Amino acid sequence: MRPLIDFAGFNAVSSSMEILDQQLDFVPRDRLRCIDLLELHHAWVALPRREGELPDYEDFDEGSFQAIEPKISRMVVKDWQAGDMEYATYGQHPATFLNRGKPLTMAELWQDPKRRDNYVDIKNRVGRCIDKRQPNYVHKRLNWGARGFVSYEVIFLPFRSGENEHIVLTPVSAYDSGSALGEIPV
Repeated sequence: MRPLIDFAGFNAVSSSMEILDQQLDFVPRDRLRCIDLLELHHAWVALPRREGELPDYEDFDEGSFQAIEPKISRMVVKDWQAGDMEYATYGQHPATFLNRGKPLTMAELWQDPKRRDNYVDIKNRVGRCIDKRQPNYVHKRLNWGARGFVSYEVIFLPFRSGENEHIVLTPVSAYDSGSALGEIPV
């Protein structure tokens, strides 16, 4: 496995998570493997906002994405540095592939030593996209379930939501990654 680079500069090796590709501060449209994630990114980019600000979550029409709703998770973030963030909704697609069919919680990730590296990675990505007011992208491979290796890509799309709160959409496209990386996400 490749060493993981924590945003604070800490290097760690994880036996359960491998980062295959990533891009901070923007979404590499040419490297996205899933058209659904690309459509969500386009919708986020097109939202109205003032220069240097995040779009308001109330301006995002989630209803227009009903066909891909199972891939979308929504995190409420009050203070990412303190870890005060949790999934308000967790899509059935990532639940099936990444958490044995049930919604994932950040507390669950933190408490499980095998998955704690993923908690730190998600927390730091959420914080960065809020602080930089930019989305980001990661493609990972996990090995912590009975399914064996599962690969997935996710984009982090930050929004303003109230005075001291943010919403971060984290749509996921996951697929079994038995051998080839060229498999088509579902």
